[in-house]
Parts: sequence; C-alpha cells; structure tokens
Amino acid sequence: MKLIAFAGGWRDLAKRYAARGTLPPDKTFRFSYGRMGAWCGYNGCLRYDLGPLGLGLSMLILFSTGHPPLLIPWDEVVFLEECSFGFKRGAKLAIGSPRRTTLTVPHAVYEAIRPYLR
Repeated sequence: MKLIAFAGGWRDLAKRYAARGTLPPDKTFRFSYGRMGAWCGYNGCLRYDLGPLGLGLSMLILFSTGHPPLLIPWDEVVFLEECSFGFKRGAKLAIGSPRRTTLTVPHAVYEAIRPYLR
C-alpha cells in the first residue's frame, strides 16, 4: 500500500494537504473508486467528503497504510476532462498548483464537485 501511495502521488499530497481533524461534509461518497496518477486505481476503498473547505479523501481503514486522510482546498482542484473507467464514466481532475498529480473520479462524484469548482 505504501508503494501505491508513493507511485500515485498520495504521499506527496499528504505532505501538503494532510487533513487536520474532521469537519462535517455537505456530501459523502463511501466505498467509491478512483485513480490517482496514471495507473494507481482505488476500487471500492475510497471515501470522498465534499464541503465548503475542500475535497476530503480517505481510504478504508483496512487499506489506509501510507494513505493518511487528505483535505484539498477547492482552489487546488481543476477539471481537466471527462473520461471513463472501462464502462463507467468519470472526470479527470488536476490536483495542486502547480499540478502534483491527477485524480480521476466517478461521474456522480464529479457532478457533486462541479458547484465547488471555479
């Protein structure tokens, strides 16, 4: 799990966007999927928390080694393009300014994120 966190960019994001405590989100997506970077897939183990302060990302406790919870401010999240996960629709987002990695999210998560983006 630590190797995946390194390869996909989660470890790098944690240095800058480590979540400090918990805040009540406006919307939560549990047991979700996503892809960080070019090839690090997270199938059914991601949690997305959307709120006024930013995009929260965390992993199921069983898979969380090397993956501390993140809180990415909305001004550090940029829509790049719509894409697909096999037969599922999604959207690719750039994370960080300058860009640190990409995050591909399910279409339902992207639709919930859209109002927060510039």
